[in-house]
Amino acid sequence: MSAIPSTGQLVILRNRPARVTDVQAHSGDRGVYHAVEVRYCDGWFYPETESIIWELEPRKQIQSSLSLPELDKPSLAHNHSDIFDAYLHTLRWTSHSSLLNFYFIFFK
Repeated sequence: MSAIPSTGQLVILRNRPARVTDVQAHSGDRGVYHAVEVRYCDGWFYPETESIIWELEPRKQIQSSLSLPELDKPSLAHNHSDIFDAYLHTLRWTSHSSLLNFYFIFFK
């Protein structure tokens, strides 16, 4: 038996990402089925929402829960302080130079 999604989880249904908005369990002669309401989040508006029976849906996937990045990865290592200082200097210079351009254009 596959895992049942919970409200708020991201799932992939019919090759489209969707957010689960409601899950309701229904018992019948053949066991428990889950009616899952989803809202697609891929920018296509038809259909925007859908109600499906989770156990009957082919090729369904529950995406892993969102979490914070692992900070011990080399790609996320901290910058050296001189690189950060250079970034701040560039940011200040850019904001000041645009202000100077404004004064030269309008107060000439």
